[in-house]
Formats: sequence, structure tokens, C-alpha cells
Amino acid sequence: MYKLKIAVLAVVAVAVVLLTGLGCGNSRDKLVSAAAAETNGKPREAAALYAAFALETAPAHKLPDAQKGKIMQPALWRGEIEKYMAWLTEPAPTNGSLKNALDGLERCVTRFESDNTAQAAQPKPLDSLPAFTTRWNAAFNPPPPNSIDWDAVVKNAFNKNFSMLQLSAPITYTYDINIISRKTSRRINFTLYPATPDTKSQITAPLPEGEYTLIISSSVDFQKGQHWTSEYAAFPITITATPTLITMDLKTKVIRK
Repeated sequence: MYKLKIAVLAVVAVAVVLLTGLGCGNSRDKLVSAAAAETNGKPREAAALYAAFALETAPAHKLPDAQKGKIMQPALWRGEIEKYMAWLTEPAPTNGSLKNALDGLERCVTRFESDNTAQAAQPKPLDSLPAFTTRWNAAFNPPPPNSIDWDAVVKNAFNKNFSMLQLSAPITYTYDINIISRKTSRRINFTLYPATPDTKSQITAPLPEGEYTLIISSSVDFQKGQHWTSEYAAFPITITATPTLITMDLKTKVIRK
């Protein structure tokens, strides 16, 4: 245990030096406080601080809203999708501190029972362009036929081995979703709104090959006006080098004390 404390503090010390040089004082404080909480046996507190640091440090881009494909001018919609693809595949400047925070977050969340869980089904290969196109068009609604060469956009994504991460939410809960690429240090973020008795809540995020950390928090409004927000939960995700469909159902449990 003593050796573990020394190792964690040594890693954070390096990160602090790097962050100080960048002028990231507030972020530095969170990373130092997270390490202290972890070594003092407070994994919930440490996880919250590691997550906050990661979300502040990783540059973000909104997942394009699929509904825009129905109303946006086709050329502009194509440009937005291509920008999204480039965002996730081009590495961002990094100093190693983001990796330290994500490693710490993933360590800590295994040491306590989270309010949020995710149940993943067996991945399904999307090993043909037609199968991939169906899923891509569900994620990003295509513009009207013959308006632009949309097929070229889809084929480009297929050739770059994008996969589909499909997230589903239960009734009642709203989820704040962040997906951080460990390969490029970039993140995408979006909100997954509650399902209804008649409509399933589902969003698909196309992702290129790599290792990711999925960070989520959930919230709910109760009938008597109370608003509840969860702590952060984190899940490692591996996207293989061949197009695949990965489905995850998010679950939340609230215990009133």
C-alpha cells in the first residue's frame, strides 16, 4: 500500500509540473486533490475530481444532432459530419496529465458501487458497406436524395473503420455523456434524454478505432420537485480496427436515505 501511494503521488507530481508550465492552476489543484483523496482511501471523492479534471482538460466537440440532417442545407450538414470525423481522428496537443486523470478515474470507480451502470451486448460486426450504411444513416440522418454525394461520406467513414456505439436510456433519467479518446485526447459530448412509454431513447456515436473512456452522470426530477444528480461513472471502451456495432443500455439506481 505504501508503494502504491508513492507511485500515485510520483505520477501526479510530474503532471503538476507540466500543468504549472501551462498555467492550468485550477485544473492542477483538482489533480493533486484527486491523488490525495485516492491515497487516503476516498475513491468517490477522487473519482469526482479525476473526472472533473478530464472534462476540463480534453478539448470537446458536440456530437452532431441527427435531426439536423432533415433540416440543414445538405452541403452544410456534410461539412458538419466531416468536421466531426476529423475531430476524433486528429490528435490534440497533450502533456500526459489527461491520461493520468483517466487512469485514476478508472481505478477509483471500481472501488465503490456506482449509481450508474452500463450493460453491453455482444458486439456485432458491420462487415459490409450496406450494413454499415444502415447504422450510419440512423446516427446521422442523410440529406434528401441526390442533393449531395452522401454515399461518399459514408464510404469514407467505412474505409476509415469507424464503428457505432449505440447508447440507450431508461424511462425517467437524463444522461450527460462524454466520450474521451485516449488515442487523440479529444472528447465528444451529448445529452441522452429519458425514454417514454412510447419512445425508446437512443443515440449512436460513430467512433474510430482506439481506446476510450465513457464518462456519464445522470439526473432525474421527482414528482415533489426534488432534483437529483448522480456522481460520475466511467467505463473503458475498446473500438476495434474493423467496423462494429456496440450497444450499451444505461441503468441508474437511486436509493433515498
